[in-house]
Amino acid sequence: MPFRGIDGALDSLARVLSQADPEWVNGCMPEDAGLLGQFFPVLSQVRAVAMAQRPEPGADPVQVRLRLFEALRRLLANLALKGPLVLVLEDLQWAGGDTWALLSHLFRAAVAEMLVVFTVRVDESGVDGCCSGGWPSWRRSR
Repeated sequence: MPFRGIDGALDSLARVLSQADPEWVNGCMPEDAGLLGQFFPVLSQVRAVAMAQRPEPGADPVQVRLRLFEALRRLLANLALKGPLVLVLEDLQWAGGDTWALLSHLFRAAVAEMLVVFTVRVDESGVDGCCSGGWPSWRRSR
C-alpha cells in the first residue's frame, strides 16, 4: 500500500475538513486539490476535494506525483496560515520509499506554524534499521 504511515493523519485531516465551514475549507484548497482525492481517497470525503478537477489520463506520472506532493504541502501550509497546526504521524516504521519521498518534499520548505510529531517503533537493531524506506536527509536527531 503506497504512503503507509500517514494514513492516520489523513483520516483525521479528512474528518476535520469535512466538518468545517465549506467556505473556509475552499479557501484552504490548493490548485491541484483533485489529486489529493485521487491518491488519498479518504480526502474525497471533503466536498472541495471531491469536486476538484483531476488530471487527465495519460499525464506524466512523475509530474503527477510532484503535483500531488506539492498539493498536500500547499494544503498544510494554507491550514497553518489559518492557525497553528500539529501534524502527528504515527508508526513510521511502516513507511516505505513513497512516504519518505512525500515527507521529504513536505519538509523541504518550512511551513509556518506547523509542528510535526512522528513516532517510530525501535527494535534491537536501532532506529536506523527499522524503516524499510530509510531515513530521509532532513533527519536531524533521534
